[in-house]
Amino acid sequence: MKNTYSFNRLLLSLALLTSLFCIFVPRHIFADDVESRIISYVGQLELYSDNTATFTEEVTFEYDSSYNGQYITLGQAGKMPKGFQIEDNPKIDIITNGQKKSPQKIKEEAVKDGKKITIYNSGKSGDQVIITITWKLRNMLWVYQDIAELNWIPISDWDADIRRLYFSVSTDRFDTSAQLFAHTGFNKNQPKVEKLNQILAVRSNNLTKGTKLELHGAWDKSIFTDIDTASIIPSTHRKQFEEKEKEIEQKQKQHSFIIYVLGPVIALSFLIISLACFLYYLLRFYYLNKLPKNTRLYEPPQNLTPLQLAYNIYNISIEKSLAHTRKTGTPSFSSLVQATLMDLIDRGNIKFRIGRSGEKLEIVHLDNLSRYEIKLLEMVFGDKDKVTPDTMFPDYQQSSKSSTRQKFQEALRTVANYVRQERVDLNLPIRYRKISKKEERPVSLAYISYYIGIIILSLGSLFYNPFTTGQFDYSYSYIYPLLLFVAWFLGKAAQIKLNRMADRYLKKEFREEVIEWQSFSNMLRDIAHLSQTEVEGIILWNRILVYATLFGYAEKVSQTLKGRDIQLKETNLESFFFSNISTGFATGFSNVDISLNPPSSSSYFSLSSGISGGFSGGGGGGGGGSF
Repeated sequence: MKNTYSFNRLLLSLALLTSLFCIFVPRHIFADDVESRIISYVGQLELYSDNTATFTEEVTFEYDSSYNGQYITLGQAGKMPKGFQIEDNPKIDIITNGQKKSPQKIKEEAVKDGKKITIYNSGKSGDQVIITITWKLRNMLWVYQDIAELNWIPISDWDADIRRLYFSVSTDRFDTSAQLFAHTGFNKNQPKVEKLNQILAVRSNNLTKGTKLELHGAWDKSIFTDIDTASIIPSTHRKQFEEKEKEIEQKQKQHSFIIYVLGPVIALSFLIISLACFLYYLLRFYYLNKLPKNTRLYEPPQNLTPLQLAYNIYNISIEKSLAHTRKTGTPSFSSLVQATLMDLIDRGNIKFRIGRSGEKLEIVHLDNLSRYEIKLLEMVFGDKDKVTPDTMFPDYQQSSKSSTRQKFQEALRTVANYVRQERVDLNLPIRYRKISKKEERPVSLAYISYYIGIIILSLGSLFYNPFTTGQFDYSYSYIYPLLLFVAWFLGKAAQIKLNRMADRYLKKEFREEVIEWQSFSNMLRDIAHLSQTEVEGIILWNRILVYATLFGYAEKVSQTLKGRDIQLKETNLESFFFSNISTGFATGFSNVDISLNPPSSSSYFSLSSGISGGFSGGGGGGGGGSF
């Protein structure tokens, strides 16, 4: 499955990068110590018959920390009418905690494509500040032969969410044909527009930071009687105005359908396909071949050494066992070494002694030992014939040197190779095989479908966050990608699990043999609950304890021996299991390093991009905040 997994890793990396992109790219992060919020924004645009206008902004700030002041910007970036101008010296009023206040200083400066007013008006946490600024504007509208068009973005760059927004546009003369549309971009809740006599009002709750508000309106040209005729565009425009709004509405519906309906349906379809393929694969290669849990066998099916049993029956070599978590029912590295030493004690090759000087293991003789057993004893004893708990594995004591770790791994590899060679020498069958490419197709399809589904959902999170009311809320933008990261992690975990399964699929003809050993392991697990008759039928208790140690059930066997008053032929065998030497293996070799891993220049205002972004292509810009 190597090629398939390489391709899956590529898809997985792409899914992860997309999720990270969703987490970090959309968010505007500023190192700002001032904690403030904008609870209200009231904008009033009054249009006059000579194409001038008065624009009043009333912004209410609340503070949870001290502050130095506020700033307000107004822009003329992008597509604006010819001759558009923001007059100097706007009128500014400040009310702090209900009282009118004079600022320490007001600074007006020209910035690229607009003006910036900085108000030095320091205060403390808990203050409520209302800033009212009145701008005078010239050549506000695009004037055609039939209509005067407003195509303007007054809000684009505020540094906090605007919780409540009210924006009105009025004319000094009444026009029944007046129209006004408000746009905030695709995939966002569009503000409501109300009409009351000659006033057109826009309302919105929670206009999120970075969201643009564009106003697109049209009035009959006849109410603008004092306009210089030279500034009138020699064409009609009402039809184009209405067509543009229809196009924006149509694209808004299309984007909403893609993001809220089509995208999730496609992603869900891929995830369902992935789940179906995973279940099929697991059913065929795992659940239908799962070993029984309730059958019992009361004696070992074969007389195998622990290392032979782990490799030939469970396909676990001592070299690879380091990656296996120690759990009952499955051979692990520590249980392999522990059981092997107990096996050699039972066979008389080594002896366990407890004396005044403490616990010791001694080599008696090396007769009838295989090469892998001799090599393992060399690792445990070094060049000595006796070891204590503190002197085991003398050549592999804890060290930060990579050479020590490498030497330990090479020694384990040698032991594993000797076990493999013995299987060849004895002409023993290979009981496991790898999953074929044809058999792996369902799981390959599952991985591909799963990661494609994640990528689609990740891209969707750029436009929609289910934890908000439909607008993209930057303050919560990390939650959705975080869930996607969890989904990616689960997919990776499943891939690792299935990869291990693919490398050790039990052949059908050897299934009964492995079931026998599994039944024997089940008996060791349930030994405390066996009847007296069943216990009396067990004869080779020494071998039972060796295998119980390998499978992690030695304590249960020992308790049964004591509770049923059964004596072992080799009395030191049980003593060794509970000794400090043996316990060292079970707790992870405190004195041996077995780690497998080494130590280790643009515009000041951001504007819309036209209909493609859900706007009508207006210019301007405006923002503000606290400092």
